[in-house]
Amino acid sequence: MSYANKNNRLGDTIQTSAGVVDRFKNQGYMRPNRFEILINSPPSVSAANKQVHFHVKEINLPDRSLRTVMNSNPYGPPTEMVQGQIYGTLNAVFYLSADMTEKLYFQEWQKSTFNFDTYDINYYKEYVGNIEIYTLDEQNKRRFGVKVHECYPDTISPIQLSQDVSTSIGVVSVGFKYRYFSTIGRELESRPDTYGATTWFIIMNRRIYYGFATTEYTNLWVGITII
Repeated sequence: MSYANKNNRLGDTIQTSAGVVDRFKNQGYMRPNRFEILINSPPSVSAANKQVHFHVKEINLPDRSLRTVMNSNPYGPPTEMVQGQIYGTLNAVFYLSADMTEKLYFQEWQKSTFNFDTYDINYYKEYVGNIEIYTLDEQNKRRFGVKVHECYPDTISPIQLSQDVSTSIGVVSVGFKYRYFSTIGRELESRPDTYGATTWFIIMNRRIYYGFATTEYTNLWVGITII
């Protein structure tokens, strides 16, 4: 084999069509400073008012990676097999009003995780909520959205005070724990067997029945005919 010969297997470059260019001109780039959030509080916490939503300074879109394990059984190079998913951190920064409404809101949410008198831990479903994050275009239309499921604020950062002259606005950083996230309109947003529901299958009269019972002792059955 001569390395001086032309490699015909490389093919031609991908040529950008006029239609692609026009579509990109209409949509433009994603702007990181054009976004909004919607916080859905758990039932035990008062709903977040618009002030908390509007005062968000920055927030990151959640990330996900795959947990893998090496499979060295095959001959030759080993393979990495997927074992599960790992969801990253979610952090946000909020501007503070003079009465620190934003800080008080997340403090109340934190306090919903335990009994303030006995320090007993409350049930999981009593303190988890969800957060929706949307990116906006130049016309303030939502173009992409992520829903963060079963989240709660686990960290509220300290606020440093100082007598130095400053015109900066006070902020508070909040870190969230969450179970998983989904792309709104593209992925499954909820599952019926959350919060530790029990699931089972029963085959009866050529039908597979899938059922689950929640912690509220309600039952649901779904039948699938066997072909």
